[in-house]
Amino acid sequence: MTRIIDTGALLAQTHVLPSGTRVRLRLPQSADRERMMELVGPVTDPLLARRIVRHDPTTQIVICATIADAGRDRVIGVASASIDGNGPHAVGVDPAFGHELTQLLGGALADRRRMRRRRRAA
Repeated sequence: MTRIIDTGALLAQTHVLPSGTRVRLRLPQSADRERMMELVGPVTDPLLARRIVRHDPTTQIVICATIADAGRDRVIGVASASIDGNGPHAVGVDPAFGHELTQLLGGALADRRRMRRRRRAA
């Protein structure tokens, strides 16, 4: 049986921030680890930062925000939260993108959490 993974509506499109910057949300990739650590390291304790970089997708949601930069994705933000809502929550954003990106990532986390809860209830 093939299992289809629904990445959620917010992860399936490009978002335009009020500043005009085009941002894509996606799940993290192994190549993102160093940049993710740079973004979340200053805003959280080292243990939580390591858990975000090496997360367990059955208990934690992690979303990366990227922009196109010289033909490659550049990670400009990362957000993490526990699926059940009881664990730590962290957001790390490149200062050049600030509050606009923080809001987008927060909304994406909330969307993913709702989707996972509905799936579990079904």
